[in-house]
Order: sequence, then structure tokens, then C-alpha cells
Amino acid sequence: MLEPARSADIAGIVTIETHPSMDRYIGSWPRERHRRQLDDADYRYYVVRDARGDIDGFAIVMAYAPKFRWYELSRIAVREPGDGRGSDLLRGVLAATFDSEHAHRIQLDCYEDNVRARRAYARAGFREEGLMRDAVLRDGAWTSLVLLALLANERVAPKQARTAGPNAAEGQR
Repeated sequence: MLEPARSADIAGIVTIETHPSMDRYIGSWPRERHRRQLDDADYRYYVVRDARGDIDGFAIVMAYAPKFRWYELSRIAVREPGDGRGSDLLRGVLAATFDSEHAHRIQLDCYEDNVRARRAYARAGFREEGLMRDAVLRDGAWTSLVLLALLANERVAPKQARTAGPNAAEGQR
């Protein structure tokens, strides 16, 4: 279940975003930056927990242009991608941002070669709007980012959250 993050959750967030398997897909920020942003009214930090109460995934949403109800999904990740929990997290974040924040637009960017994420975003209704060529230096080479956005009137009807275990058939985060 999606819930607002607390300062005690920063360690779990940093653990996920700095895991070696995440290197090619998301960036990482120092704990202090997370602390500042968690206290900043323009940022929304969300977490989901596993059965033990440990952080299983997180998302960071920034009020990009609040006057225009324009938000940016700055980061989203789950501890073990590939079994649909990331898609569940994404649906929860979209619902919170569109319904509670009354967003008109949510945008994000992702690495051009992150095919799994791009498919998950497309299933959620995001449309690719452009390519930011050679935007990030990753592993010593320039990498492009794809800009995607979803407007409130383009939302895909949310599916019921999966109740199956980690081997469920749905396969994207």
C-alpha cells in the first residue's frame, strides 16, 4: 500500500537506488539531498513496504510547475523489478498525483535503452514526447533520455492490484 515516506525511510530508499542492479536505470542522490527534498513542499516521497515492513519500492514526485498542475515523476524503483510490483507502485503514484494533487500533467524521463520501463510507462498511458540526445554521461558514454508524459484526460483505467505472489505473470515494473 502506497504511503508517504518519512525521514526514517531514507536509508531504505538509498539502499534501493544505490543497488548495483539499478545503476543502468536510475540515478542516486546523497542522503542529505533526500532529507532536504523530503522536507520541501514541492516534493512528494512515497514508499511501499513488504510484509516485514521494509521498504520494497519508492517514488519521488516533484511539483514541476504547480501553477499549471504539472508534476514530474523524478524517480521510481522497486527492490526486485520484474514481477509487476513496479507497475502497481506506478499506478498508486499516478492515482495519488492525479486525484490528490489534481495534476493535469505528469512527465518523466528514462534512459532510451530502458525498454522494460518504457513498456510499463506506455501501459500506464504515458506517451513519448521527445528524445533528449546525449543528455547523461553513463559508464563513460553519452546516453539519451526519452521524455514521456501523461495528461489527466489520457489516464488508463487503473487495474486491480495483483494479489498473486512474486511469480505472477505480469512482468513489468
